[in-house]
Amino acid sequence: MKTMIRLVLVVSVAFAALLKTQAVVDDESPLAARALPRLYVANASDSTGNTPGFITAYDPGSCGSVAPILTIRGANTRILDDQTLAFDRSGNLFVQNFIGGNAKTLVFLPQASGNVAPIRFFSGNTGDRDNLSIAVDSKGYVFIVRRQGPVMQVFAPGASGTVSPLRTISFDGTPISVAVDDEDNVIVGVQSSDLGNAIEVFGPQAQEGSPKRLIRGSNTSLGGNDSTVPTVAFSPVNDRIYVGVSTRQFLGGAISQNPNAHVSVFPSDGNGNIAPVRTISGTLTGLNGTSIYGLAANPQTGEVFVMTNPSPFFMPGSVIVFARLAKGNALPLRSFTDSNTSLGEAFGIAFSPPKLR
Repeated sequence: MKTMIRLVLVVSVAFAALLKTQAVVDDESPLAARALPRLYVANASDSTGNTPGFITAYDPGSCGSVAPILTIRGANTRILDDQTLAFDRSGNLFVQNFIGGNAKTLVFLPQASGNVAPIRFFSGNTGDRDNLSIAVDSKGYVFIVRRQGPVMQVFAPGASGTVSPLRTISFDGTPISVAVDDEDNVIVGVQSSDLGNAIEVFGPQAQEGSPKRLIRGSNTSLGGNDSTVPTVAFSPVNDRIYVGVSTRQFLGGAISQNPNAHVSVFPSDGNGNIAPVRTISGTLTGLNGTSIYGLAANPQTGEVFVMTNPSPFFMPGSVIVFARLAKGNALPLRSFTDSNTSLGEAFGIAFSPPKLR
């Protein structure tokens, strides 16, 4: 009998501890702050197009018209016409300016907010511009794809000031977007109206200079001769490559040229002319008639976040969120926009590491 009473007491204490822990996760305690990533958005300007760029961050569960959790904005930030961003494993935020003499890569401390200066910044020594996408691997190597060239440049960890890239890789099309998987393979979405759009996967740090896998062909649904461009992301939850396919105005696509904008999913080891594992497409998705400027997967839940905006620029945009295994003509789980900017000039999106909101 005494043994039974002790067992009941142990179970009761354990259950109470579980409830207490859950309460802590649900509140604003330090444990809760480590529990959820945040979605960061690169804003090249506001909806008027008359202001310098800035960064906003949102709770991943946002729905409707919401205010950002934090904003990085002001003269001290050096942000100007930013269109892409990424995080390293330590939670440092990399923001890439797009064009001209200010096409710098800016690095901010984790959870930076307000009119703060970057802890360092760097730019290539070759007069680089037209920076479309950035990624950072687990060792801190930085990958930037540029329309000018068109090339991908690889920079050393800790780069600062005006520096030479470690290597420059050319393509048979225009590299549009770049991501890194859990094994530091480098994933590049390439636009080619002649050969067809492609996903090119390079080994760690792209040391070989040529892809070890290439997904391209009529079965892939990646497009190419229809002015569409591929926006790539990697999901560590699914071990899958996600690709948003649509036209973009500043890359040659005309207004409202996206009746079939979609997101396709491929295995991380996919190669050749293969069909997607699944595709999110159809009238219920909210993707039709929009341009896909950013794509990210929640590193905890696997939910798929799509940054969309109708052409032309400065029209209200929105982030559309799909379930991890969404496919076909799927209804979104939710969508949201910024109550101040309407995401009118929003481009790239990225999640902060889950341990650092």
